[in-house]
Amino acid sequence: MNFKVFGLLFLINVPAFACDDWFKKLKITDSKDCESKCVIAGTDMSSYMCPERCESLCKKKVPGNVSIYGLTEDEIKFCTENKIDCLKAYKESWNAEKICLSIYPVGDTNDESDACRHYVWSILLSRTIGEKKAEDVLNAHENNPREPKNQQAMDLANNRLGLLNYQRSKGKFSSDEEIKKSFIEQIKNNRLVILEPNYKTSGGLP
Repeated sequence: MNFKVFGLLFLINVPAFACDDWFKKLKITDSKDCESKCVIAGTDMSSYMCPERCESLCKKKVPGNVSIYGLTEDEIKFCTENKIDCLKAYKESWNAEKICLSIYPVGDTNDESDACRHYVWSILLSRTIGEKKAEDVLNAHENNPREPKNQQAMDLANNRLGLLNYQRSKGKFSSDEEIKKSFIEQIKNNRLVILEPNYKTSGGLP
């Protein structure tokens, strides 16, 4: 999975939820005229900005169980019930991206940089929203029927390693630099699952 794309999966905020509720109440059944009906619909103080989102709201009226944001059913459920933690998870996904880009100049899929992002993000989440919710977020994202099973297995394994190391750390990961050092230790000791290594001859590091 491309983690840059994944970062966008959590691009969801409280106003967006308000607009989703507002849109549902409109009960628009004709996809052809959806946008025109949405734009002229009545609003109040909590939804006055929603007509600006009519295009994306109408696009969400597609068959299937995947929203316009690409969220899985479990992610939608988590974000609906935990709006603030959802935003924190989104923020930490970009923090993980930043940390891993300081090691790997180019982010790829199924390689060492991908393993880095999952490992680091799982620790950042545990530190920010707690171990239980961190595991909920990670599992919710991987519960994606469109992703190949071997890629899911790789991500789950690297997530799990991050969660376990956070549990064992006893507060060790108070800084991002410590998390980065932990990943480097894991990659050097061949503890991460990597399907398509780009740095096999150099011990997993550039």
